[in-house]
Amino acid sequence: MNYKRFIIHALSLIPVLFYVQTAHAVFQQGVAPSGDDGGLIAVAASDNKYIAVGIFSKVLQSNDGINWVKQAVPDNGMTTYKNFRDITWGNNLFIAVTQQSIIYTSPDGENWTERSIPVDPSVYPDLTAVIYNGSKYFVTATYFSSPSFTPTTQILESSDGVTWTEAGTITGSQALSLGWDGSQLLLGGSSGEIFTSTDGVSWIQQTSVIDPNLTVTAIASNESDLIVATGWHRSLATSPDGQNWTEITHRKTASELAVGWSDVIWTGNNFVIVDDKGIVSTSTDGSTWVDDETFIDQMLLKGVASIGDQVIAVGSKPKTGGGSVSALIYEGSLSVTSNVAPTVSAGTDQSVTANTTVTLTGTATDSDGSISTYLWEQVSGTTVTLDATDSIDSSFTAPDATTAETLVFSLTATDNDGSSSNAQININVNPVSTLSNGSTNPSTSDESSSSSGSLNLFMLFFLSLLFAVNKISLTRNKSSSI
Repeated sequence: MNYKRFIIHALSLIPVLFYVQTAHAVFQQGVAPSGDDGGLIAVAASDNKYIAVGIFSKVLQSNDGINWVKQAVPDNGMTTYKNFRDITWGNNLFIAVTQQSIIYTSPDGENWTERSIPVDPSVYPDLTAVIYNGSKYFVTATYFSSPSFTPTTQILESSDGVTWTEAGTITGSQALSLGWDGSQLLLGGSSGEIFTSTDGVSWIQQTSVIDPNLTVTAIASNESDLIVATGWHRSLATSPDGQNWTEITHRKTASELAVGWSDVIWTGNNFVIVDDKGIVSTSTDGSTWVDDETFIDQMLLKGVASIGDQVIAVGSKPKTGGGSVSALIYEGSLSVTSNVAPTVSAGTDQSVTANTTVTLTGTATDSDGSISTYLWEQVSGTTVTLDATDSIDSSFTAPDATTAETLVFSLTATDNDGSSSNAQININVNPVSTLSNGSTNPSTSDESSSSSGSLNLFMLFFLSLLFAVNKISLTRNKSSSI
């Protein structure tokens, strides 16, 4: 990643913070310090407050996600400003790191102390990421070695945030993100690589499914059985153990390939990712994501943090004159409503005659979205050709059956979130009957029975009439004889 280009671009932005909770939005403006400008890069949360950091030594504090105040960091006299890269909270201490090789610590987000670190300032190491694993803090310091300009990552560790030592070194990789899954550290690089380590000293490069030309921007875990890694160009991957990775395709369309996922966290109930288009996405399983597009194309979101179900995302939006910090509140608790699969009907079963046209009329509805695709398929019976397989209705010509048979068809509907449902219909095909003159008659057995019944009534009437005539004749003959 070209950080100089990023910083220049950020000069034209103003910071944005917003507070997210559910898919039902109620908007409130955050109160920013007067004269506030510059972009926010990262945010961390303690048990009762948020600290957001950004370029130009920016540190903002909020107890509710709405009202923000600016805090000052010490000036070491070496640089006129510090570009913060990341921040974390752990063991009652905020740790913030900068592009200018400075680590700051604070117990409350208000009083900050600069800490000494064992790095060579002559190589201008960039402190790119920081994390707390429950017992130690870890920081990545990256630089390019001379004269080959080889990327190198130095991992620093501290048990108290005050005294720092070098833990390990990775040559040939520029680390930009850190994660912890409960048993091991995970490190994401600028070339799609992912490393794991149980101690921060020895690192193993794993087989990554993220494009080697893209940056792994963030890694988060539920510290049980799922890890999520994000990257540029909509790169998204999950793993149960940090070793075996599966690529997840979400919003990875041609029109959005230039967009990057910026950060990911686990709230205790859900994964939350933010991106460069202002979209907040949530998932319980890392595979199916629900997007909130309230601010789509309005802002660049760079960092995300949570206190319980409350989630804060920070970033920047185009400067329109005068700096301000915006806040967005979603009421309720952040939760992912599982996508509801479509309701599908393939129609009622039909009885038809061979060689006739049969129409299949389906229905499909989606209670929480829309239907994206339809698919008609034949499941069993003599093979026929459907005139359409990708629409809600279809038709075919019933086969030339010599005996009755049943054809089974299935209609599958897929919604805009990728969930699908299907339903089946039975088409009972009856053969065409043959008359004595060789012609065909699609008569049913009921019609034949009716004809036979009519004939029997006629014969009964005829016999009754004949009997009556004979009786009259006998009576006359008897009278004549008397």
